[in-house]
Amino acid sequence: MLKPQEIDSHSILNGVGESIFITDRKFIIKWANRYTNTVLQDIPFTIKRKEDLYGLNVLELFEEGTERWNEMNSDVYPKEIKVSLSLFKTVHLYIEKWQKDEFIITFKLMDHNIPTAWQRVIDNYVGMLSIDRTGRVLFGNNKSCKLLLYSSEEQLNQVFTELYFDPYLQNTYSEFFQAFTQGNQWDGALQAKRKDGSYIWIDAILIPIKENGSNTQYVLLFKEASSDKLKDAKLKKALKELSAIKYALDQSSMIAIYDENQVITYVNEAFSNLVKYSKEELLGKHYSYMMSKEDYNKVFHNELMEPLDKGKVWKGEVRKIAKDGRELWFDTTVVPFLNKQNKPYQYVSIQMDITYKKKTEELLQRAEKLSVIGELAAGVAHEIRNPLTSIKGFAQLLEGNDFYKQIILDEIDRISSIVSEFMVLAKPHAVNYSSKDIGALLRQVITFLESEANLNNVSIHYHQEVEGQLKMQCEENQLKQVFLNLIKNSIEAMPNGGPIHIILSGDGNKAKISISDYGVGMTGDKLEKLGEPFFSTKEEGNGLGLMVSYKIIHNHGGDISVRSKINQGTTFTITLPLLKG
Repeated sequence: MLKPQEIDSHSILNGVGESIFITDRKFIIKWANRYTNTVLQDIPFTIKRKEDLYGLNVLELFEEGTERWNEMNSDVYPKEIKVSLSLFKTVHLYIEKWQKDEFIITFKLMDHNIPTAWQRVIDNYVGMLSIDRTGRVLFGNNKSCKLLLYSSEEQLNQVFTELYFDPYLQNTYSEFFQAFTQGNQWDGALQAKRKDGSYIWIDAILIPIKENGSNTQYVLLFKEASSDKLKDAKLKKALKELSAIKYALDQSSMIAIYDENQVITYVNEAFSNLVKYSKEELLGKHYSYMMSKEDYNKVFHNELMEPLDKGKVWKGEVRKIAKDGRELWFDTTVVPFLNKQNKPYQYVSIQMDITYKKKTEELLQRAEKLSVIGELAAGVAHEIRNPLTSIKGFAQLLEGNDFYKQIILDEIDRISSIVSEFMVLAKPHAVNYSSKDIGALLRQVITFLESEANLNNVSIHYHQEVEGQLKMQCEENQLKQVFLNLIKNSIEAMPNGGPIHIILSGDGNKAKISISDYGVGMTGDKLEKLGEPFFSTKEEGNGLGLMVSYKIIHNHGGDISVRSKINQGTTFTITLPLLKG
């Protein structure tokens, strides 16, 4: 209950035409005079009744107040502290000792020294937002309300970056937001979001307000952007967005640009790194560079250029050969850029590396074919082998022309050989695997074939790049059969003789065997069919030798790949898993 003298003093303070607070020694507001209600209507506070101030700390009313605690709490009284509320208004706090453990604070709202006429100009012709250091709106004038379609109350205490700007624009206008964070002045064009969801380009100036060397708030003055400013701002925004799109594409795709003659004018670093050609080596080359003749005729002429010449986008898969000889597959989209006559003057090729995917698909297709052939082979071999034995036995008993009898016996042996190869393709049967040195197996096969190689004027050169043994779990006779098939193929591919180079290397996990000849080579379409049943590049071949080889290597957990060019030779590369330790 208030004492009589307190009632008298409060009555006196209620009659004063200035806002007055009574606080405790920690500046917690205990009472405010009647005139405080009038002042609260003119300042950007959410509190509009003096009773709602009770229990609050005076310092909490002002964003920078808590940092000035030491200044307010010193032993020297009376004192004055100034706090800016907006471009036009400053609060003067006069602090005096009142009674024991209490202070009386006079709250004076002062206009800055800006002529009233200028205030009217700013209020009616220029948008103005007063913003504290945390980004909250303290005040928005009439013109800002008209331009942004928010009322003063709707803007008050809202974070301006969330209210007026989409998140993605903060990256576009990074210089503006950096200036705000660092307390620096900035001017330029911005695209602001209005209450109805539409956008407006504004020509803006950000002005930091400082007192005692520290930043207290900002004033953002703005108007609707002029046409020149608007064009410049839109251009800068578009360039930044294009730069961001280019960066995203460069991170995910291989990009190449070609002129109207399909000559390369630009490649990005990702494309250059993958194909192992430098940018300088690629610039000025034709689109078909790194494509085989077959792919050039098939893809470039027959599929790609026809839709592009009509201004249509082309999508497809393209095979290219890297500088180091690797075969690469690209999922490719080519976009034509058209001139006023609707004729392409430039092409942009966006490519994704699908080499691994293509090789996986090929392995799956081959495995499926092997599975089907295996089931067929098991039945065929069983049905043929028994009659063959009888026919061969009776043929040997025939009397008469030994020449014809020998032909019959040779053909029976040939059929028997094919049946034996069929059996390898059948469903897996019991095979005794043991630890063997791959190098030793290769050397045994090479020794066995040296006489045949000499007869055909072929020299076999073997080189092992790693020291020691390269051991794996295998069925040695099956692996020897693979090596035998591939080396014999190389000998037969060089009718005029030549060298065969066999290189064995390993990295601790896998062994790699490459068998290279310098023979007639193969075209791309033949390479695709290699390993299919009954397809052979030899006149009298049945195609089962390579198919059996693929099956054996697959069953051993390995892989076979082949590279070949007409009149430049063929290289078979086998990879096999090694024993660890």
